[in-house]
Amino acid sequence: MSNVLLDANLLIAALDQNGTTSELLRQSATAKLTTYLENPDIRLVITPLIRYEVLRGLSWQDAEGYNNLKQVLDGFTEIDINRNVSELAANLFRFDRTTNAGAQRNVEKRKFDVFHLACAKIHGLDLASQDTDIASLQSLFDSYQQAGGLA
Repeated sequence: MSNVLLDANLLIAALDQNGTTSELLRQSATAKLTTYLENPDIRLVITPLIRYEVLRGLSWQDAEGYNNLKQVLDGFTEIDINRNVSELAANLFRFDRTTNAGAQRNVEKRKFDVFHLACAKIHGLDLASQDTDIASLQSLFDSYQQAGGLA
């Protein structure tokens, strides 16, 4: 059985009921999520941080939407974020800041992405995402390991 960590951006795009995601992106995310859901050999996983990212996008007035989305998220296996994940994420972020000092990045978004990648690496999960930055984070992780960092 394969375990797949669902990135928040994939879930947000696939489950967007408010029309804030482009139709093309939503269709792509829905197709990807459906493929995973239909495969009995895949266990879909989220973390409390991913739950937070998905749920925070709903307005306070949308209690029904919030509760519906919570029910969907409750259907996934949720794993805790532990010290090993936190330390790997911190080290990757620090390594990235040093090796890519001049790069223009959305640092706030990158903080979450690094955490999700670290969680996938520590728990031996594949990371399913709609985010094009994930490939660069994989390269960052590979460089980090080559520099002597441990997963």
